[in-house]
Amino acid sequence: MGNLKWVINLVKKSLLYRFLIVFFLYLMAEIGLLFLPLLYGEILNIVEGTRTFPKGYFITLLFLTIILLFLRSFSGYFNGKIKVDIHENISLESIKKIFKIPPVKLAEKGSKYYTDIILERSSEAADIFDFNSMTGFLNLIKLIVITGIILFLDITIFFVSIILVLLSL
Repeated sequence: MGNLKWVINLVKKSLLYRFLIVFFLYLMAEIGLLFLPLLYGEILNIVEGTRTFPKGYFITLLFLTIILLFLRSFSGYFNGKIKVDIHENISLESIKKIFKIPPVKLAEKGSKYYTDIILERSSEAADIFDFNSMTGFLNLIKLIVITGIILFLDITIFFVSIILVLLSL
């Protein structure tokens, strides 16, 4: 936990804010994609009940799917860019704090071995800001949202799913 605080304190606040905004967009896209089957189910109910195809619902489903997938891809792309910026920031700040000289002077003195170690370790530290390394956290949020959707649909199935989730732990 102390290392996480050190990394967060080392990173520029503007990079952290950019990361949080992109993470929020990614999370909203992921949660939005969880609700699309409900709209698809509504389309199927209308088709089954009236024997007519609801073009408006279908266009809405198509539009939302495209927008949410684009938003997820867009935020994934920017997450990669932000991760590179965070890695660079951590590397430069680490070199300044450890060696007490600017990174350019360190390279002039030929300390490539130590610079490589810092670059490798700072890359590992920057990985905590990658969406791919947050799958456990993201899956937990998705589980909570899906449980909320199930509660909205049927309370009996909600309690059964809660029991099954608790038994699986």
